[in-house]
Amino acid sequence: MPFHLQEVADYASSRLDSVLGSLAPEMRSSPFTLNGGLSDTTPKGLNGYSFLNAFNNVYRPTAMDLTSSFGSGSLSQNRAPVAAKPAASAPTSAPMVGTGGNPAVRQLSSLIDTASAETGVPADVLAGIIDIESSGNARAESPMNYANGRAIGTAKGLMQLMDSTASRYGVQDPYNPEQSLRGGARYLSDLYKSYGDWDKAAAAYFGAIDAQGNITGATDAAGTSGNSYVTKFRTARQAYSQPTAASGGPSPASQYSVAFGFNKPYGDAQFSADLVNHRGVDLTMNGKPNNGKYEPVRAFQNGVVAAITNDPNGGNGVIVQMPNGLYTRYFHFDAISPNLAVGSPVIAGATMLGTLGESGSPGFAHVHFEVSKGINGDPQNALIDPRPYMGG
Repeated sequence: MPFHLQEVADYASSRLDSVLGSLAPEMRSSPFTLNGGLSDTTPKGLNGYSFLNAFNNVYRPTAMDLTSSFGSGSLSQNRAPVAAKPAASAPTSAPMVGTGGNPAVRQLSSLIDTASAETGVPADVLAGIIDIESSGNARAESPMNYANGRAIGTAKGLMQLMDSTASRYGVQDPYNPEQSLRGGARYLSDLYKSYGDWDKAAAAYFGAIDAQGNITGATDAAGTSGNSYVTKFRTARQAYSQPTAASGGPSPASQYSVAFGFNKPYGDAQFSADLVNHRGVDLTMNGKPNNGKYEPVRAFQNGVVAAITNDPNGGNGVIVQMPNGLYTRYFHFDAISPNLAVGSPVIAGATMLGTLGESGSPGFAHVHFEVSKGINGDPQNALIDPRPYMGG
């Protein structure tokens, strides 16, 4: 189970309470942050769980000793104040259905859906965090965490909350599944409102995000870095994602807008002499930051995976052959679903193909979708309009 770097820093920040009251206001504007990117705003208003310059004069730490759990760290002054970011919109909940993921986590679906409905945190996000943190074990407890050579406690329960975080979110019994879920969900909701992105919220939950909101390489005692934690989170989240059309909800097509249409001339953006016009549609996800980058993408049509591809122009792609023999072709994924392989069955609205990205099209996150007679696409004079095939 991952150690929570940010919560260890939170404990150290709480040690300032006894001296903050005596500080003049002008002495509270020179924050110190741990090298490695531990940063946020605590309930006490300390940017980045900061060590103030005045606190150096009182407590005189030379470095924060986290060697028992995290390796050594040093204090560096953050001389430029970090501009406050506007709060993101409240997240939207979605129930957890389907059959993927850890059975021990899936057994918690009722509690997860309740916490999701109360906080707006998607159920697949909550399930993914539980999967990584505790594998669904409500009695899970991390090894002892240390700050400045002092034992500061363990992370406990389904959501692996440190005592300080549990207290902040009203969790009286961290081993109570319902309390742990609600507290952890409220924490994740606050992180999402700060960063506007579930990957960044997960990184902040782990404690590997800097003052500018960038995911860092800070590692825990097990060697897990912020980037690898986020990769695990994406994979785990995919396993618990909700099928849409298959469960009676809206069709996958309703989630998207067409950013660049079918058979449109590339003009100055033409990248191949053989491709004068656009063979498909470029789709962006409605109401999602950065066009829906990293959001799950599900199939529009039933079929069987015919190929999983990667090339300079299309990036990461999945080609599915429909029962009628035509191919649906999806490109530019950030990552392909680890559950897919050539020959895998695909169900419209249910099968996740991957996460929306910009591979092969840096700077423009989207899904390119086209339909063709040939597995490698059709010539320009025989293009098939893909839009009628987006209805599931």
